[in-house]
Amino acid sequence: MPNTVLVVGGYGAVGDQLADVLRRRHGVRVLVAGRTPPPGPDSVRVDVRDRDSVTRVLDGHRIDVVVLSVQAPDATVLTTCAQRGVHVVDLGADPIPAEEHARLHDLASDSTSTLVIGAGLAPGLTNVLARKAFDALGGADTVDVTVLLGAGDHHGTQAVRWTLDRLADKPPGRAKSVYLPGLGHRRAIPFGFADQYSLRRSLGVRATTRLCLDSRVANAGLAALRLSGVAGRVRPDRLPGGLGGDAFVVRADAWQGSRHAAYAVAGHGQSRATAVITAHVTADLLAGRLPPGAHCPEQLTRLADLPERLTEDGITLWRRSVVQ
Repeated sequence: MPNTVLVVGGYGAVGDQLADVLRRRHGVRVLVAGRTPPPGPDSVRVDVRDRDSVTRVLDGHRIDVVVLSVQAPDATVLTTCAQRGVHVVDLGADPIPAEEHARLHDLASDSTSTLVIGAGLAPGLTNVLARKAFDALGGADTVDVTVLLGAGDHHGTQAVRWTLDRLADKPPGRAKSVYLPGLGHRRAIPFGFADQYSLRRSLGVRATTRLCLDSRVANAGLAALRLSGVAGRVRPDRLPGGLGGDAFVVRADAWQGSRHAAYAVAGHGQSRATAVITAHVTADLLAGRLPPGAHCPEQLTRLADLPERLTEDGITLWRRSVVQ
């Protein structure tokens, strides 16, 4: 009998493509879930805020892995799955406090389940690249992560809303001009992706994550929204379209004194890339290759070659030599 994967948000920009990749490449049974899922035999209703709702779906459908392709408002799904021995791949981009992460780790370890926290493009692949740069130097003092997204790509409404809301925040750090392979330099602004928080804890480094867009016009607009302080009040459907393409680049730089190493991954179609990344992590979970507990991607040695695995999907890996 094939394994069953529940994709919460499985009808969104990422979830729909993830369900397709999991079915075609890995032969698993996929159920798509949400508060208002489309009708069909492979759709179920679940409220991620309601423990009883989550439990009914887990038990009623004998779920092996839950993929959270939504930004869950709290740890209800993670806690419920950890208590019941169900694996989770969480694509949420908000940081989890250290105390909560430790609690989830203990729960999952006791039930021999695995929770992979922040396992998409950013956070996720960015964590793995940061770890590769860190290891290339044998340790580092500072790590910078840069995320470039295509302004013309298809981004889900929830993802755009989340981005606008985070623009209203002003994390520490300064804007910086960064070279992104294939696209040249862009001015990137500090942004609240979760990867920088987990990297500070797991690697013991100073870490900053920055965001920019492929279109220079759209990128200037991004910075203007941050400065204006009105981003949280902007409706996603009011944003202008047609200003960019679907390219994405994620880059991680590590420094130890004057020594420097950098890795980057570039491709097209951020949602599709996130789906492919998540499918790899899910397949590793189903194959028993990941240890029990709650882990961020940089903590999992099995994911160290994830950037190389992605080249099969037309995604390019770039490395800058260590500078002495």
